[in-house]
Parts: sequence; structure tokens; C-alpha cells
Amino acid sequence: MVANSEALSPQEELVQDLLSIVHCFSSRLYGLRKYKEKVKLIAQGVDPCLK
Repeated sequence: MVANSEALSPQEELVQDLLSIVHCFSSRLYGLRKYKEKVKLIAQGVDPCLK
């Protein structure tokens, strides 16, 4: 049994795959935004846990 039984052309499959990759990485970047200040402090050599 196949979950996605749509008949797609190779180009359509490629587009769907690329869109899912872009979505995955953009979600990861969005999730990392809350650590932006900590990353800045670590790059400056400051321990963010002491702040």
C-alpha cells in the first residue's frame, strides 16, 4: 500500500522534494532565532550562563 499514490511527473516530484527541503531548513532557522543572543555572546568569548 502506497500512502501517496498520485501519478506525478519527475519534474513535479523534484519540485515537491525541493519545497520540502526548503521548508525543513527554513523551520530550523526560525527555531534558532531564539538562540541568537547566546550565539553572539559565545562568539565574543562571554559565558551566557553567567549573565
